[in-house]
Amino acid sequence: PNCCIIMMRCVNIFTAKKRFGNAFMWLNSSYSSSKLSIVRHPYKLLTPTESDKVPIKFVSDLFSVIMMSGTQYKVTMDDVIVVDKIDGIDIGDDININKVLLVGSKTSTIVGHPTVEGARVILTVEEITKDKKVITFKMRRRKNSKSTRGFRRDVAILRVKDIILNDVTLAHELTSPIAT
Repeated sequence: PNCCIIMMRCVNIFTAKKRFGNAFMWLNSSYSSSKLSIVRHPYKLLTPTESDKVPIKFVSDLFSVIMMSGTQYKVTMDDVIVVDKIDGIDIGDDININKVLLVGSKTSTIVGHPTVEGARVILTVEEITKDKKVITFKMRRRKNSKSTRGFRRDVAILRVKDIILNDVTLAHELTSPIAT
């Protein structure tokens, strides 16, 4: 994930290739209109596990960065996030988020410019409630004047139900093993 942040700061593709070498791979010309880039993670895990021998479970190993109401959230399967209340939703409703900025797995990361086309995250509304109270206290010195005010924002608690990547080629890039 740290190399992705550095990659997004690069001015152009040549600078990124100079910094990352073979780890950085620009997609074929058929994907150049969607402006995606794939970063392969050139290292293996320090301790080999049985998961290297078993094919990667596509959905459970994915993570993504989504944008909701101007805030970015990094989510995986069954994560719970607290967001500002969305009008017109009720408990148990499913929400489709198409603003997916990044999708990644253990072996590679797909960075969208600005979003990954065909990727979406399905969220389920678990609870609609109010947040913890924030107290504002104002005091004017030597004036015998002070005011205390409390505020509780409306929030929705959402659970990540599914991360879907519709493009088969991109899905293969995320699940293919690391080349040594």
